[in-house]
Amino acid sequence: MNWDLIFKGITLCIVLANNIAIIVMWLRRRNDQRIAKVEAEMARLKESDDAQGSRIAGAIAERKEQHAAFVQRLALAEQSIKHMPTHEDLRRISDRLGSLEKDVGSIDTKTDGIQETVNTIRDLLLEKGV
Repeated sequence: MNWDLIFKGITLCIVLANNIAIIVMWLRRRNDQRIAKVEAEMARLKESDDAQGSRIAGAIAERKEQHAAFVQRLALAEQSIKHMPTHEDLRRISDRLGSLEKDVGSIDTKTDGIQETVNTIRDLLLEKGV
């Protein structure tokens, strides 16, 4: 047996195993670095998501407040409208005002005659000096 050849073979295997171990260690370190980068990015994204979630929650709360205020104003407007006259009520009021206008017009013509009589009596009384 050729011990020199066996020794060289064993040395070659040791060198190969050593190189493989170095490569594996390099790959593990590289993998650990990548994992650390990914974890850092995930933490940053989580913080960003939390901040965005807080902004969204704030916006939702603000919209809820605005909605509640709107509902309150709407209820107040509906309550005010409930006491207002309807279209039919306004039509009846308009008809009644038209009727009153006619009545006032007829009273006006009647009072013109009375006014003439009062003026005549006044003039007579002034002439007689009473």
